[in-house]
Amino acid sequence: MSHFIATNNSVQASSKAPATNPTMDFDIIDDTDQNTPITKRKNSSWKILIIDDEDEIHQSTKFALKGIKILDKTIDTYHAYSAAEGLEKIRATPNLALILLDVVMESADAGLRLVETIRNLGYTEVRIILRTGQPGYAPELTVMSEYDINDYRTKSELTRTRLISCLTTAFRSYQQIHIINSSRHGLELIINSAKDIFKRRNIDMFARGVLTQLIALRGEPADGIVFLLSDSGDQDLSTENLLGSMEVITTTRKFEKFANSSLADMQQDEVYQAIHRAYLSKQGIDLEHGLGLHFSSSEGKQLFIYVDEFSDCDSQHATLLKVFAGNIAIAFENLALIERLDELAYIDPILKIPNTNALSQQIETLTETNQPLSLITVHINQIEHAIVVFGHTIVNQALIELREKFITELTPTPFCVASDGKEDLFLLVPSSQDYSQAINTILDQKICIDGITLSFSAIISIADVEDDMDSQTVVRNSISALILAATQSGTNNVVKFDAKINSALNKRILMQSSLREALEFKGGVQAYLQPKVNCANGKLVGAEALCRWELNGNAIAPDEFVPIAEAGGLSSKLTDAMLIQIASFAESRKAHNLPILPVAVNLSMNELHLPNFADAMHNHLLSLGLSPKTIEFEITENVMMLDPDKTIYELSRLRKLGYYLAIDDFGTGYSSLNYLHRLPVNCLKIDKIFINQLDINSAKSSLAATSISIAEKLGLTVIAEGIETQEQHDALKFLGCNVCQGYLFGKPIAAENFNRTHSIRQT
Repeated sequence: MSHFIATNNSVQASSKAPATNPTMDFDIIDDTDQNTPITKRKNSSWKILIIDDEDEIHQSTKFALKGIKILDKTIDTYHAYSAAEGLEKIRATPNLALILLDVVMESADAGLRLVETIRNLGYTEVRIILRTGQPGYAPELTVMSEYDINDYRTKSELTRTRLISCLTTAFRSYQQIHIINSSRHGLELIINSAKDIFKRRNIDMFARGVLTQLIALRGEPADGIVFLLSDSGDQDLSTENLLGSMEVITTTRKFEKFANSSLADMQQDEVYQAIHRAYLSKQGIDLEHGLGLHFSSSEGKQLFIYVDEFSDCDSQHATLLKVFAGNIAIAFENLALIERLDELAYIDPILKIPNTNALSQQIETLTETNQPLSLITVHINQIEHAIVVFGHTIVNQALIELREKFITELTPTPFCVASDGKEDLFLLVPSSQDYSQAINTILDQKICIDGITLSFSAIISIADVEDDMDSQTVVRNSISALILAATQSGTNNVVKFDAKINSALNKRILMQSSLREALEFKGGVQAYLQPKVNCANGKLVGAEALCRWELNGNAIAPDEFVPIAEAGGLSSKLTDAMLIQIASFAESRKAHNLPILPVAVNLSMNELHLPNFADAMHNHLLSLGLSPKTIEFEITENVMMLDPDKTIYELSRLRKLGYYLAIDDFGTGYSSLNYLHRLPVNCLKIDKIFINQLDINSAKSSLAATSISIAEKLGLTVIAEGIETQEQHDALKFLGCNVCQGYLFGKPIAAENFNRTHSIRQT
């Protein structure tokens, strides 16, 4: 397919009648074959406009100049037959070097008035030679002094030789003035364009700006193309194959068909040769056939520029070009450094994917478009455990693949998928779409890395981006929803941030702060003790310490504040507050000559997984006056399953030191018999949910019976908690349960009141 591009070029008049309308020439560019060599426009002639109302003068002047070259350029003549037509031709013909102007045409002073108009319109470079057949109408001295003309001749004296001599003088003068003006304009352009170029922070914008400024500096119509080689490393750029791998990043009109191509795809030898010679040049500039420029940065980026129509560039333009190229080189180096800093600031150094800084930037950018947005946070569960089992490399690669799945499989594609470098992936998406089910579907898929198959479960939170929110608020809201979701049971939970969640989170924050303060003061939290009795005879055999806390006069349930303590790193302080009060309780019994009564405390996951926990706890207990005879420990199944090897090691150490250990809430967690027989525990504690419906008739077929049977086979004692009725007690006694605990035998009471309340059960 051929494209016809109209160019408004005047043609010389060839008849006596005035040529009042310029014709339209057409350049034909055939883009059916991208291998067609690019045609160059030449600009190597002087343009002369002859303005005279006598056709004989036009023809004789044209004949006199036929085949003549002056200062190595041919001459193109343009013709007008009146002052008015002459003004039209001046406006339509760029880069006129000379006007041969008749003084007397429509009127006796038409030529003189046209001179004033030409200069007033800003045509200062064009040389003007007045010609007259009637010198008396315009005296030479007066005309030369009062009008901005360059010569004044009578038509009769302008012989061919004299005409050529006058033209040579005029062309040389025009050339010198044009160079001076071009230099001034070029320097102004360099100064102004430098401001623009140095402000550009994007390589594509930078390339477009440089190309625009180069063409403007040329001062003539031209087209160009810019290539980028992002990372050349230590490779030899002189090889054709490597140069051919450079990608086109911006073009002007003639080269638009090569957008999104490489130099190899273009197969344009002229372009290749120009930039290749520029690369080999010490100055990085080639002007042999068009303009070739090469710039390199310390970050390994290579920029190549080609502009046509520079092959006839004079020395003045070449000098300006070198000055401008120096600016480009500095700006390109700065841009490469800025891109490197951006990479460090906005790309996760391990995963090589956008980080939360990039996410914040994207939120701020898209917020300006007024498009409803949501931020989805995908919190990967137990990623630390996966890292321990499979290693960082495998898990990181799996996270990268998971991110790619979010990008390729979610529709519409998220605007941004970023990482916090830990266990969270953030998806910035249109809020009009519900992505939760699709995300869960992706999470259900297996990911295979080097023959290892992984799968992820996650908690998903969603927060809408509102107009008055900054990016940090958006992220904070999503994390807020995530914190609340983390307290729910199960996996792949989806929670949307709203006012209710915000209120709940604020309550959590307030509670955590208040709990921290309470733990700093004696009596801020209290140890309540609930008795444990021998199931067979009802005698007191121990107690369990339960933490109680009041906030603003209201009792806060342990299942509400204990998770908050664990999340805030307060578990150890909470346990320590219990131990101090248990130590006082043990000392009180000793002072009243009461038998030693072991008290059980719960160990949290955070404590049990501390380095050298068992030995550190033992030493701390001894400092408080406690011993394996006065203190026991209970742990839940969930704590054991997080890191079984670490749990077994620390429990074995505690058991070796003489402490009595029990599995709390047995049957409600995730442990298996395989783990159970490995655990160095003394006792199973049957959860209340297996006791609620227990009676004599159903005792033998109950889960409680199964638990007791398992314990017997493993050589463990059994404690049943949550006993509230005599019938439940009778059933457990029938099944052979060792120890009972529940409201039937006493509610938890303050430690200081325990001895007096339960004196009847003392053994």
